[in-house]
Amino acid sequence: MPAAAVKARFSNTVIKYGDQMPQLPVLNYDNSRLLPESYTGTLITSKEIDGLEVVAGRFTQEARK
Repeated sequence: MPAAAVKARFSNTVIKYGDQMPQLPVLNYDNSRLLPESYTGTLITSKEIDGLEVVAGRFTQEARK
């Protein structure tokens, strides 16, 4: 099954939906395997305020390819 993701940018905010390999403090993908894992969900990153980056997301599925 091929992986796909959609990315949209509004001002200083980026919204991503689909299969992703996030590198977050609470969720990090493992690329040490031959076929790395990925997560399906939505991730919003906002830099609307100078000096502040807000990251919020909801991942509903883990896929080990």
